[in-house]
Formats: sequence, structure tokens, C-alpha cells
Amino acid sequence: MESTTLEHFFKVKKEKETNNLVDDKILRNVCLGNVFERLRNSGKYAKSVNGVKLFRGKDENGTELELEIITTLESEGFKRIELSELQTTENKLNNIIKNGNIDTIKKMFELNGFDNVFITIDRFPPDFIVYFNSEVYLVEAKSTGQNSVNYGDNLPKPNFIYVVKDRKNYVQTFYFGEDILSSEVRKSAYELKESFDVAVKELLSEWNDKLDDIVDGNTKLSEITNFTLRKGFGTWKGGKKTHPPLSKLKQQREQNIIDMVSNKL
Repeated sequence: MESTTLEHFFKVKKEKETNNLVDDKILRNVCLGNVFERLRNSGKYAKSVNGVKLFRGKDENGTELELEIITTLESEGFKRIELSELQTTENKLNNIIKNGNIDTIKKMFELNGFDNVFITIDRFPPDFIVYFNSEVYLVEAKSTGQNSVNYGDNLPKPNFIYVVKDRKNYVQTFYFGEDILSSEVRKSAYELKESFDVAVKELLSEWNDKLDDIVDGNTKLSEITNFTLRKGFGTWKGGKKTHPPLSKLKQQREQNIIDMVSNKL
């Protein structure tokens, strides 16, 4: 009986050691740098028949690219978790990111015992928040069929990593928002935008007042309609300097990210 017990003990011990070795191996192999290497390499096949098919279609919102990123993250050992597992919501995360409190997000992962995981966000940028080696990375997927990248009503965010599928030139790349627009210039742009918003408000007020003077019977035209003007930044203009997929700096921008997430910087 004693011999059987000892045999069982050493068998269990050996199994635990084997499992730990496997877990350690998996942990060592999980590297965000590998994810971006694969995302960069996927663009090399763009001019093949299969590659062209991959780059076809509108996909302006980058849906196909998002699926590619998810698949690549999971195949490299990253686990997808739900927002509820961090005891938070998309609205809360959006406010935290807008205020630049990335350390708050980092603490969410730490307090819940997570590492090498990612979450997806549907309603606000970024599309992904990746937590790797106790660091937070904000990743946004973009797809374009033009020589420009549409950032919506915003300028590129300096601390975002943008992954771009260029369906016109059959190129896939990634870069920091900071590489496209520095924090200082972005701040100046938003200060200018504030002045623009005030001017627009005054202009609309002036011209909408004129609608009061146009009357149909007892009805003022201002009661039926009003002038509007879209505020905010439009599509970011292209050109080889500002369009990352066409830039001569493409490879260096990509390598900067790979080095950083691989702890080489």
C-alpha cells in the first residue's frame, strides 16, 4: 500500500512538473512582437491571386482586418476576455482613454490577475486593448481604398497603434499615431478647432436669425428648418508623407513597434 501511495505521489508530481513546463513554454512564446511580425508579413502576399482577394471589398471599417488581428492574437497565445471580467464598461474605458489615464486600465488587469490577454471594443476607439508583460497597448484597425486614411472626426492619437490595410496599393502596415502627428502639433490643432467651433456657432446663429425674416403665413421659416455646418476634422489627407503605407518610413515605423512590444527599446 505504501509503495502504491509513493508511486501515485511521484506520478502526480511528474505530471504537475510536465504541465508547468508546458505552461512556462507557452508563456515564454507569447510575444506581442510575433503578432505584429505576422501582421506585417501578411501584406507580402497582397499581389498574389489570393492576396488580391483578401484586399478586395469595401471593408471601410476594417471588419476583416479586425478578425485577422483577433485570430493572430489568439494563435500567438493571447486570451480574449470580456469587459465584465474587468468590472468595467465601454463608456468607462472611453472616458479613461480620453483623459489619458492608461495606468488606470493597467490596474484593472493587474487587480484581476490577468496577463497576455486582450479585449475588443465596439463603440469607441481603439478596437483592441492588449495587456502584455504588464503593459497596455491600444490598437486600432483601419482599412482604406484611397491614398488617405480616415480617422473620423479625430486626428491620429499619439498613443494608438494603427494597423492599416491599404486595399488600393495592396499594402498592410502599422504605426504609432505619434509617427504621423506629434502630440504638440495635435494640441495646436485642437486649440485651433476650438476657435473654429466658436466661429461656426456665431456664423450659424447669424444666419439662422435671418430665417426668422422669412414668413409663410403665420409660420416662420426658422420653425421649419435651420442651417447646420458639420464641425470637426475631416478625412486626414493622403500623400506619401502622411499616408503610412506609401511612406519611405514604413519599415522603420513598423520596426519601432516590434522593438517596443518585444522589450527591445
